[in-house]
Amino acid sequence: MKRSLRIALLSFAVAGVAGAIAVSRDGKRDARASDPAPAAAAPLAQLVFAHGEVDGFQTEVAIATLDLGKNVASVRGLATLAHTKGSAVRGAALGEVAFVVVSEEAPRGTSYDGALYRVESGRFTRLCGGVARAATPLVTKSGRVYVARGVDGQDPPADEAQKLVLRTDTLTVDDVDPITGATRTVWKGQGYQAFLGALTARDELVVYHSSAGGAAIVLLDPSGTTRVAPVVPFARDFSFDKVHNAVVFANLGEVSSLDVSTLALKTLYRTPNDHPMPFALPSGDVALSSDGDKGLAVLQAGHHRLLSPLGDGDDQATHTDGRWVALRHSPKAPTTFDPPLVVGWDPLTNKTQRLDVPSAHFVEPLGFVSGGAL
Repeated sequence: MKRSLRIALLSFAVAGVAGAIAVSRDGKRDARASDPAPAAAAPLAQLVFAHGEVDGFQTEVAIATLDLGKNVASVRGLATLAHTKGSAVRGAALGEVAFVVVSEEAPRGTSYDGALYRVESGRFTRLCGGVARAATPLVTKSGRVYVARGVDGQDPPADEAQKLVLRTDTLTVDDVDPITGATRTVWKGQGYQAFLGALTARDELVVYHSSAGGAAIVLLDPSGTTRVAPVVPFARDFSFDKVHNAVVFANLGEVSSLDVSTLALKTLYRTPNDHPMPFALPSGDVALSSDGDKGLAVLQAGHHRLLSPLGDGDDQATHTDGRWVALRHSPKAPTTFDPPLVVGWDPLTNKTQRLDVPSAHFVEPLGFVSGGAL
């Protein structure tokens, strides 16, 4: 069974996916999307996601089939995980197998109460504990699984804590065997956080490391080679732009990119929005939440093009299969206490499809079955 499961994991390695956004970063129209002729119907896609009650004790991992020919995306459950009340749920998908981090009972005050599970149809397996709270694992195309783990350091004295001095922890990035749960440390350091942000085309891990000495993006090759690019603290929302071979992320007051080859930093867009939540699209354009919370926009050659398929609010693109995009939407003036809405968005038609889950459930996208990107 272990051999067959490992082969199944590898068989879901991400392949190239046809389809592209209609406008490239240089602003030229794609000849395949000439307006006003209608765009071709979006192909079916399967989105792996987690959902459950906001303050609940369990979360279901499921697969939604996105089809613009239907009103709502049908949902098929895989398995249900138990966890502490209201646990954050993070994860990544490789085919129809998901790797999910949830919180478990742990000593008070720890930052490492996460447990990593492998979830597949009808069952789940705990792989390891000690994972950073609300940490998202990274899963390579070849099926290797990486998580951020750590050991709590000593709390600073009361007088230093009043000056907002933070605790320094021992941080690790660990390679976890997806079958046995055996772990191997591939990076170790001291600091506040080692956040796994994205994977490059060469399966380098994009790690955001912050410490008392500053912040940096660490490009970590699984073989152990590291390259470091200092950045301003509070960098966040990382994704990889395959077209430009660059890491895209939000920085203070701007959307930035880091060239993976040269480690050169570049400002793509300056914004007054403190939550632009950029995401690199397969076209090389960047989806982001618009200035003034007017909904989803696309950054093309530095220009801010408003699309807003769900109206005013803030929008975050999280995953893509090459055409479909998982999109999280929070209304600008919510009329209910429901959590943000997650839909599938088809950029070529600018249409969305909702998932067949209760509106009161939180939804956390984990990735597309056919492949995709964080």
